[in-house]
Amino acid sequence: MILFTTTTKISNARMRAPFNTLFGVLAVIALASCGGGGNSAGSHDSNQPPIVPPAQIPTPDLRQQRLLSDTELRTPAIDSAAGLAPPTAEETTWLTQNHYPVRSIVYDADFSDLAFLPSQLEGKRIVQLGESSHGSAEFSAVKVRLIKYLHETLGYNVLAFESSLTACHIQDLQLEQSAPAPNTGVECAFGIWDTKDLNELARYLRSTRQTAHPLRLAGFDIQASSTLDSSDSVLTWLSPLLDRFDPELTNAARSLVVDSESDSALIWACIDANQTSCPAFENHMATTYQRIEEVSQSLHALLEATPANNPDHQELTFAWLAIDALSGRLRVLNSYSGYLSGAGEFEFRDPLMAENLTRLADLVYPNDKIIVWAHNAHISKDRLDEAGNPSMGSYLSSHWGGELASIGLFMLRGVSAGNDGSPETVGTPLAGSMEAYMYSLRLGALYLKVGQVDAPGSGDDWLFRDTRFYVWGNEESREVFAHGFDGLIIIDRSSMPHYN
Repeated sequence: MILFTTTTKISNARMRAPFNTLFGVLAVIALASCGGGGNSAGSHDSNQPPIVPPAQIPTPDLRQQRLLSDTELRTPAIDSAAGLAPPTAEETTWLTQNHYPVRSIVYDADFSDLAFLPSQLEGKRIVQLGESSHGSAEFSAVKVRLIKYLHETLGYNVLAFESSLTACHIQDLQLEQSAPAPNTGVECAFGIWDTKDLNELARYLRSTRQTAHPLRLAGFDIQASSTLDSSDSVLTWLSPLLDRFDPELTNAARSLVVDSESDSALIWACIDANQTSCPAFENHMATTYQRIEEVSQSLHALLEATPANNPDHQELTFAWLAIDALSGRLRVLNSYSGYLSGAGEFEFRDPLMAENLTRLADLVYPNDKIIVWAHNAHISKDRLDEAGNPSMGSYLSSHWGGELASIGLFMLRGVSAGNDGSPETVGTPLAGSMEAYMYSLRLGALYLKVGQVDAPGSGDDWLFRDTRFYVWGNEESREVFAHGFDGLIIIDRSSMPHYN
């Protein structure tokens, strides 16, 4: 296990969101990520790129509607890169043999440059796509392209977002009925993802509803993430469903949803006041948790008594998950007061997110393969927070074993947005860092295959030692990459998201 140290503060813990609504304010985050060159799969040059003075090499334009050649993927020098020691001869050979150029981050008419992925993901039911920052336009774009490929080519039919389980299910139902409005995207997601690239994802999700294999949208976060988590939105979905079975149960569920919204507001007031506890909530929280448990048990009993072929069975499953999640939602939110006094970031939220994902896979979509969208810190299969608590990926790895793949996304230069939407300059690669190794390949975008077994003398030893890298683009951290990830995607230059 690797210790994860973050400098993300509670003041930056609310994701960029529509703050004119209560649940915009309640958008919580502890979101603090064989063969290359001319002879690789999907290659468009048979020769090595010509030698061009570094100052004359342009930054690759990865948003062109075509696949770039090797020459076009060549990147300019990074300022101060002369201070970086080049990889050893063995490391250079290994890197050359184990990377694949990614030739576009948007082009979806030709996926030939991704032809390496089927062998990488063979037997993987859950594929986690990470990101070292939630605020990179390039990360979002390339993940949307990967999602299209995974859905169309490899049969992944569920996209699970690091956002509210309840809200994303409500949006999934809305996409079933109508296309998203112009300039809107994944509305259930935290506001940091309210971007043009995610508008394209929403359009794609809707377009698949007219096919035999629709891509379903889900969420797995325990937290509220959007206006779709408001009591009005939740009850518009929940009440008619439960009324068909038990109106008394409807009333009990309605009361819990409304009271949970009020309790969340109480807790946020305590956090805003920098309190390390919240008596306004805690003086009645035991009763609240007991009420949630009782209604959850009643819903589960109703679900168990409803035949699997009943048209409402899946919706009842989501209803039970939504009510059961209220307890965890309040516990996680209340823990952020403790976070001010040094509690671990993963302690409450990550095990609950892992539980939600496993429930989705086992109970709601038992026959489907799932794509996960989350931060690198959460998807790493071997990561601890500053208090020694495991990440979501650690829990999932223990449960799913070889059926789980984790692909981290990282950047080498440019800028990205913090969770409050403010720009953060990407740091120059550190000597001996993961970014330094990736920079040595001088490609606009690439995938690196991460082996799970150390091959002595092969040049892959750096993947099996505690290696420095940046989280959020400029905060130093460490990872044994072979333990945490199955692959890495490196984007040479990041830019600010284009917010709606």
